[in-house]
Amino acid sequence: MPPRRPPVRSVHSARRRPPPKKRRRKKSPLFSGLEKVILMLCAVLVCCIIYSTVQLVKGIALQFDILSVGGDNHHLIVIDPGHGGIDRGAEYYAVESEETERTASALQALLMADENYDVLLTKQAGEGLSIADRASVANSKKADLFLSIHFNSDETYSATGFECYPQTPGSEYYSDSMRFAKAIAEGMGEQGQNLRGFGGVRFLYYTDDGEGGYQKLLREINDTNIYPEQTFGVLEQAQCPAVLAEQCFLTSDSDVLNWTGDSGAQKAARVYYEAICEYFGTEPIAG
Repeated sequence: MPPRRPPVRSVHSARRRPPPKKRRRKKSPLFSGLEKVILMLCAVLVCCIIYSTVQLVKGIALQFDILSVGGDNHHLIVIDPGHGGIDRGAEYYAVESEETERTASALQALLMADENYDVLLTKQAGEGLSIADRASVANSKKADLFLSIHFNSDETYSATGFECYPQTPGSEYYSDSMRFAKAIAEGMGEQGQNLRGFGGVRFLYYTDDGEGGYQKLLREINDTNIYPEQTFGVLEQAQCPAVLAEQCFLTSDSDVLNWTGDSGAQKAARVYYEAICEYFGTEPIAG
């Protein structure tokens, strides 16, 4: 007999071996620990740069009045620190341009702290500016009040005290300018400063000297005649009530001691500030 063959198994009945399992590869992290730290530092740095830029822009905008000013209940005050740049003004026991900027900065701080006022300086510290440009700053922003701060000098070294000059009789803003000047002078007197002329308020005119130059002609407050000559350029060109103040004499030891430097600037700024408040009828913030 032929040998028996083993039964043939159906292909379908044969057991299939399961396919080999695929090994899952471990996914590498998107960023390593060091890379995460670097990214976080970069993000913080970018945020700091953006914040600093925003604050810088706001500061510049505030200084140059790029932001809107003069809200419904706000009065815009323009402060003009006299001289500046290569024009240092009077130079004796102190330098006029440095002292005007010091006092203007102190007054600016007081006004910025008072919600009733917006304030603008005609120029930055150390910068020079023409008379026309100083007035133009106030006019372009429609200022409510303009104050130009100066210091005096005397060749004999004997003069002392305060005097200020409003716009002259017959000018558009004469009455309001006079009211502001009187408030300033009264405040200076209350602080012990000598008031020159009749109560520290005077008029000044420039007259032709016949030789192509000019002479200064002083008139006291009781002389309200209308003269054809012009006064200080900033007062002539300002389109709002304006006063030019001569804070003290830089040729006087006592004036320089009491009305210059940081302490003198703070004292004078407080007088100017309270005169502004009196002019507009607001209550000064505590000093």
